[in-house]
Amino acid sequence: MKKPLEHTLSLEAIRQHAEQQLPTEPLLDMERIMNEKQLLHELQVHQIELEMQVEALQEAHALIEQNRLDLEDAKQCYIELFDFAPIPYVILREDGLIQNSNLSAASVLGVSRSKLVGQNFMQFVLNEDRHNIIKLLETVFVTKNKQKCDITLQIDDANYDVAIEAIIHQTRPDKCLVAMLDISERKQNERYLIERNEFFTSILNSLNSQIAIVDTNGIIMAVNDAWIKFGSENGLLASGQSLLGYNYLEACKNNNNEFLCEEAYSAFMGLSAVLSGKQTLFTLEYHCHSPEQDRWFRMVVTPLKFLSYSAVISHEDITQRKQAERIPNLLKAMLEVSLDGFLELDLEGNILQANEACAKITGYAVEELISMRISQLDINQDQERISANLVRVKQQCCERSECRYRHKDGHVIDMEISIAFLSEFQRYCAFYRDLTQRKKTEAQLSAIFSASVEGIITYDVYSNIISANPAIETIFGYEPEELLGCNINMLMPFLPKCQNQHCSIPHFKDTNQVARSVDLKEIEGKHKNGSTLYLEVSGIDYINNNVCYFVSVVRDISVRKQRERKDKAHIDELAHITRLGLMGEMASGIAHEVNQPLTAIASYAQASLNLIENAPVNLPSLTEILNKIQQQALRAGQIIHRMRDFVQAGPRHISTVDINQLINETVVICAAEIKQNNINLECHFSEHLLSVFVDRIQIQQVLINLILNALDAMQGNTGYAQRKLTIQTYMTTDNQLQVRVKDTGLGMSEEQQLKIFKPFYTSKAVGMGMGLAISRTLIEAHQGVLRFNSKVGKGSTFYFTLPCKQNAGSGIVVAH
Repeated sequence: MKKPLEHTLSLEAIRQHAEQQLPTEPLLDMERIMNEKQLLHELQVHQIELEMQVEALQEAHALIEQNRLDLEDAKQCYIELFDFAPIPYVILREDGLIQNSNLSAASVLGVSRSKLVGQNFMQFVLNEDRHNIIKLLETVFVTKNKQKCDITLQIDDANYDVAIEAIIHQTRPDKCLVAMLDISERKQNERYLIERNEFFTSILNSLNSQIAIVDTNGIIMAVNDAWIKFGSENGLLASGQSLLGYNYLEACKNNNNEFLCEEAYSAFMGLSAVLSGKQTLFTLEYHCHSPEQDRWFRMVVTPLKFLSYSAVISHEDITQRKQAERIPNLLKAMLEVSLDGFLELDLEGNILQANEACAKITGYAVEELISMRISQLDINQDQERISANLVRVKQQCCERSECRYRHKDGHVIDMEISIAFLSEFQRYCAFYRDLTQRKKTEAQLSAIFSASVEGIITYDVYSNIISANPAIETIFGYEPEELLGCNINMLMPFLPKCQNQHCSIPHFKDTNQVARSVDLKEIEGKHKNGSTLYLEVSGIDYINNNVCYFVSVVRDISVRKQRERKDKAHIDELAHITRLGLMGEMASGIAHEVNQPLTAIASYAQASLNLIENAPVNLPSLTEILNKIQQQALRAGQIIHRMRDFVQAGPRHISTVDINQLINETVVICAAEIKQNNINLECHFSEHLLSVFVDRIQIQQVLINLILNALDAMQGNTGYAQRKLTIQTYMTTDNQLQVRVKDTGLGMSEEQQLKIFKPFYTSKAVGMGMGLAISRTLIEAHQGVLRFNSKVGKGSTFYFTLPCKQNAGSGIVVAH
């Protein structure tokens, strides 16, 4: 029996197998049958090979056929599994075109499978989610890894939530298999949970109490808005924090693991008992005072039933309740410490309650007062009149008046009474103030008012004079009775208005308005005879019975002002003399400055005569020379005009001045002196200076004096390169304008610095010693200061400040 052939045998193996199949025969004479035998052998072997090959081919064909049948079965199974799978599948290209789908996908997408092929999957996806599909396909085809995302399908105006899973096709890498899992129920549940969470969150946030939810270990898992707001407003939370994840139990202790206070220990024990299930409710009222206010809270801890051994902690602000509980005690304490007497009366006028102040005022003990009627305290003890007053108060609700009571020892007390009717309690509340001392004080003030040597005038918001003391007649010539009802402007037209913000209205409700004073002012006044007075006025406004009044205290300073004018005239004369001295010091330089244009005029005039003698006359050249003569004449005139303005005497003239421009004009005046002394001049002017309100000539005099002093101080410097004069201007931090004149001279010794501003002291060989003294007087007259810095061998710096235009002046109104 032949052995079955393995279809995997090679041709060589088939040949060897065929040779083994030949029948065994006895050996023949090899030489005789060599050729026939060999040929026959070969033929037999080939025959057997062919038979074996045929057999192998048949077996291989049978195996292939079997594999084909198996493959067909597997393909059919795959098709059936793919088609009838409950999960929708589609096969997509990278651009989203559908290559194939199963029946579930066609059913979900609402299109037959034959019509679905070739359509773009994007058309079934909600617009907002299409970018997610595009990104998913790009990622799948690049990474070759499975990708997932959630999208919403839009089919026939209905939306379906699905989870997409995509993976590259095993045999076709240009395609991917996409599974669609219906997650509508899951999404609906998620939305339900979100809505439910938002519902409970909104409930928590709508509560005014601070609420926190903690787990079994006391860790804070959630808080409401009131909790966060309270923490932020009280500095307990940093910005954006809410203490989530913080252990509430540990918050009851400090860094040393000790309880912060007794309330903290109670809160710790109560919360622990609820979390452990030993207690179903814990409440605690505690105080939490801040520097600004007293506060009380009520802590409530309840377990959460759906979470084992977790709890809800609520903190409710009960400050109002606590304060309401304290009000009766607080009122009683206030009445006891009040300086005003207090009585509580019934409808008939019987005293029900009294405080110690009332007992002190009347001389009766509190127990004695409670057994009395209010009419017994009245000086007349007129029960009918007092009962009528009580009825009137009941109708008007409240009343304030003055009355006279009799002390227990018999003397009379002047009283101010404020009584109100409390309809809710059917009681009267009366507050009494002892006016006896005030009445005495008013009498004393009236005496002082009459005896004062200074005029005192009281007037209302309409400027109508209400009262005036006898001193007013000495100042203005009017008797006090003549002024009553007259306008205050008749006496003082320039009287400053009060600064009280309520002065423009005669009546207002703020009865606690504090009196406000007006600064001391110097103004002009009018005497009865028509002459002008110089007055010093101070004032104050006050409120009486909700009406604003003003009081002005007036002092006649006409004699002092006359003396001041004389002193000022003396200073002006001395300043004029000093200016003449300065011009004398600069005489040679001024002569040189004037001589230059005069010499030029003479030269140009001679040239003009020469041109005229020659005929014909060259008119263009002659015109040019005459223009030059005019320019030089104007230049000489400007120099002389500038010198004349500087040295002439005259009244003080205040005007707005640009300090930088004034310095430039002053430097021009001193130019000859600066040039003759070989001085290197540097000017550093600030561009953002405010204008000053000064006398131009006086400030120029100060500048010239400082410049000439600086030039004289540098005479000792033999090196001309070291001689430098620097002039600076800038604004100080307090909005004062400062001018600095700095030299590189030898500086001043300590002895010289002590005497430098004294009149008649000078370090020059020739000089009056009045320059710096006059300069300081002029600067101080402009409300500025003149100072200096000096160091031996380092030079000196003199600097002065001037108030800017917006700060200049003291508000004094003085006639010139």
